[in-house]
Amino acid sequence: MSLLPPIAVALDTTDLETAVAWAVATGPHVSTVKVGLELFLRHGHDAVLKCREASGGRDVFLDLKLHDIPNTVAGAARSVADLAPDYLTVHASGGPAMVRAAVEVLPGTRVTAVTVLTSLTAEQLAAVGYTGSPRDVVRRLAVLAVEGGARALVCSPLEVADVRRSVEELRGRTEIVSEPHALFTHEDGALGPAGTTEWQAFVTDSEGNLLGLVSFEPSA
Repeated sequence: MSLLPPIAVALDTTDLETAVAWAVATGPHVSTVKVGLELFLRHGHDAVLKCREASGGRDVFLDLKLHDIPNTVAGAARSVADLAPDYLTVHASGGPAMVRAAVEVLPGTRVTAVTVLTSLTAEQLAAVGYTGSPRDVVRRLAVLAVEGGARALVCSPLEVADVRRSVEELRGRTEIVSEPHALFTHEDGALGPAGTTEWQAFVTDSEGNLLGLVSFEPSA
């Protein structure tokens, strides 16, 4: 069992050299590196391969937020199967069949369902057809995603308790990952936290253990 803290560092940049440098710097201290959509679209498979190698073989959280018809999502998942991502995000709003399509293609990956984007307000959710409060929408989407086989969920810290209760009977080892919710800064450049504005978020596993998700930007 790894003694590394269960923290994922988000390599949120479009520059591969920068992402690799962050992976080298943080790899000895974390369990996971996150490769996002912008980095992946610009550099493709190299983004995952080089960041994983630079980090020392840490888990890869491939944050692509797939959302399409089940057949297309299955094809997209198949396209990254050779990368063997430890996590792959999809949108829960695509429905259980879409989530299941990714799960069936990547049985060894924790398919991670994103519930509601934290940028969406209650008014915006209503405008696109969702009824109920944002918390209720998150809860309903979480249940649907777990029914589709999702092994991890993404929500804001405000919904973690509601989601945990809602998927209690379904989830098994489903992890609940919360989005960044607070900003903090540190004066020095030491790792963990780095010397720049950072996003801090909480991650809890299915047993309620507090984990973490950290994203940072390079110093000016």
